[in-house]
Amino acid sequence: MRLNDKMINKIVIPAAGLGTRFRPATQFIPKELIPVLNVPALTHTANEAIQSGIREIIIINSKTKPLLSEWISRFNTEHQSEGVSAIELTQEFPLGLGHAILQAKQAVGMEAFGIMLPDDIIFSKPPALKRMIELHCQLRGSILCVKENPINLIKNYGVIEPHGNKVEGIIEKPDPHDAPSQFCALGRYILEPEIFNYLEDDQTVLEKQPLVKLSKENKLSAYEHNGFWHCMDTKRDK
Repeated sequence: MRLNDKMINKIVIPAAGLGTRFRPATQFIPKELIPVLNVPALTHTANEAIQSGIREIIIINSKTKPLLSEWISRFNTEHQSEGVSAIELTQEFPLGLGHAILQAKQAVGMEAFGIMLPDDIIFSKPPALKRMIELHCQLRGSILCVKENPINLIKNYGVIEPHGNKVEGIIEKPDPHDAPSQFCALGRYILEPEIFNYLEDDQTVLEKQPLVKLSKENKLSAYEHNGFWHCMDTKRDK
């Protein structure tokens, strides 16, 4: 399958957050550059993107992270012969994930694109993002990566209401007794450009109104990841 057949050429990596839960470390180094297995978290994310056939990486940064800008510059130098590039966009104020993604509207254009959260380190062969791109080629529409979690952990995540491979609803950080399933959203998404219309209305938490609206309109599917997942915000690997 040729790259153009997949119709996913770009991914967005939101990296403008303050990293307050990682202080004092993030007073000196951005959370995205904290080493995981001796490699910066962002490097793991970028490697997964490259292995999935992505050629344009859009990184949403803030003015307070010059080290992240330096990482982007080095990345472009190291990968220029591969036809892979990273561009840097600035989120002026930390107004949530949805607002960060909205900053990429012009760069993405009118094509489907991926979102990768560098907090979530995912290892699998083939890469999870590649599997999602292949699924998008079959189904079209937006796709959310999920993983079944122990009941005591689901209170930390967005939890889907599944119906086959369709997502009929999402509850953000539910009480375990009220959760519609144990399938939690991971930091990987394939989204159609119409998501920007929803983000204009609600720019805060992606799993709240924007993705909920897609699910209610039967436009959101789930890809179940069965490989390794390390969420930097929790102490347990899944």
